[in-house]
Amino acid sequence: MTLKASRIVLPAERREWYADFRSGGLTWDDRQRFADYDKVFAMLDDGKAFEATYGLVQMFQRDWDALCNGVRCSSDYFDARFYPKSGTFHLFPRSKKLIDRLNRLVGRQRQWLPPTDDTPVPPGLWEQFEQAE
Repeated sequence: MTLKASRIVLPAERREWYADFRSGGLTWDDRQRFADYDKVFAMLDDGKAFEATYGLVQMFQRDWDALCNGVRCSSDYFDARFYPKSGTFHLFPRSKKLIDRLNRLVGRQRQWLPPTDDTPVPPGLWEQFEQAE
């Protein structure tokens, strides 16, 4: 299994009415979740300081109206779109290298992958890993 490099779809925190999305921006839970995504990607980006990044939370705060109108906006690690009627956020990772690094780190932690790249593996393992989505 690997994290998709093309798109990550996340449900927005539940709201009572569609109008709340237009006026309120992100919920506290959504802000925390997006800050966590940015922290992880900053760490994967050779330990870059999280505070030095232009993250998803800042992008959603600055471009909320544009996002509610279907505009695709960018932060340091993701492009994002928001679909208010369906209540979903679509994140498009900007760096395939960081996604690959995350997939390898999680795969090794869960013991889906060998502990190092030079460990003997069954034929075709790395080809299957590269083709997984």
